[in-house]
Amino acid sequence: MPINSKHPSYDADMAEKTENAFSGKVQNYIPRLVGQSNKEYSQYVERATYFNVVKRTTLALIGAMMRKPITTDLSLSDVSIDGGQSFNEFQASIYQQIMTSGRVGVLCDYDEYNQTPYLVNYSNTDIINWRYEDGELDFVIIREDCYEPKANDKYETEHVIKYRELYMEDGVYNVRVWQQDGHK
Repeated sequence: MPINSKHPSYDADMAEKTENAFSGKVQNYIPRLVGQSNKEYSQYVERATYFNVVKRTTLALIGAMMRKPITTDLSLSDVSIDGGQSFNEFQASIYQQIMTSGRVGVLCDYDEYNQTPYLVNYSNTDIINWRYEDGELDFVIIREDCYEPKANDKYETEHVIKYRELYMEDGVYNVRVWQQDGHK
C-alpha cells in the first residue's frame, strides 16, 4: 500500500462543500434549469441570492464558546511558528474547521532554533489516512504541499507534495516524511 493511500472514510468532496457553504462560494451548486442556454444560466447564477446561515451560525457558536478566554498553565502567547497567532485565535480557527469539515489535526512541534513549542493546524482534507489498532491510534498520514528551491536554481521554487507519517513504535512517537520519489 503506497503512502498516499486514502482511508475509506476520507471524503474531501464533502469537506469542500461545507467549507464552500461557509465561505459563500456556492455558485457551482446552482442547478441548471431544463432548456437554459449558457447565457441564461450565467445570468440566473448572477441573480441568485445566498443567505449564508452556515457562516452566521458557525461564527455565533464560536463566539459562544470563546466568550471567556481560554486559560492554560503553558506560556503560549504566540502558538504559530512565525509568532503571529495567539492561542485563543488558534483555538477559534480549530472550532471553525471542526464545525465546517468535521475533523481537524493539531500537531505540537518544537522549533530548535528559537527553542519554543508551536502548533500546526492540519485541515480535514490534509489528513488522508489513519488507523486504530486495539483502540489506540496506530498512525496518521498528513499530506503537505511544500515549495522548495529547484535543484539547478536556488532562486526558483517548485511545488512538492510530501506525506508526514506520525506513528507510535514501542511507546515512542515517531515522524517520517515521505516524498513522491521515496523516503526522505
